[in-house]
Amino acid sequence: MPGGEIRVTVEPAGVTLTCLPDETMMQCATRHGMHWPTICRGAAQCSACRFEILEGEENFADEPPAEQALFRAVARVGASGNRVRFGCCAQPTGRATVLCRRARFLTEDKPAA
Repeated sequence: MPGGEIRVTVEPAGVTLTCLPDETMMQCATRHGMHWPTICRGAAQCSACRFEILEGEENFADEPPAEQALFRAVARVGASGNRVRFGCCAQPTGRATVLCRRARFLTEDKPAA
C-alpha cells in the first residue's frame, strides 16, 4: 500500500498491528511484543506459524519460494474455507484481518491502535 499504513488486525487477540513494508507477519507481531507461534524460528520449515486470512487476501504479497515449498505439505485452505498463509513468509501490503489462535502478547501491554 504505497504511502499508506499497513494495518493488520490479529484475531482472536483483537489487536491491530501496523506493519512495515517488506515485513512478514511474524516480524511485525514480534516487533509489537507479540509471540507468533514457531518451531523453526522463522526458517520456513515447520508451518507452526500458519494463519488464516479472514479479510484482505488481496493485501498480501505473492508467496515467496520458501512459502510455496511449505504448501507442498500443508493445505492452502483451512478447515473453515479461509486462505492459509505462513507468518514467517507472508508480507501484508494493506489492510487485512487474520486469525492466528496461538498468537498472543507475552505481557498485558498491547500496542495502541
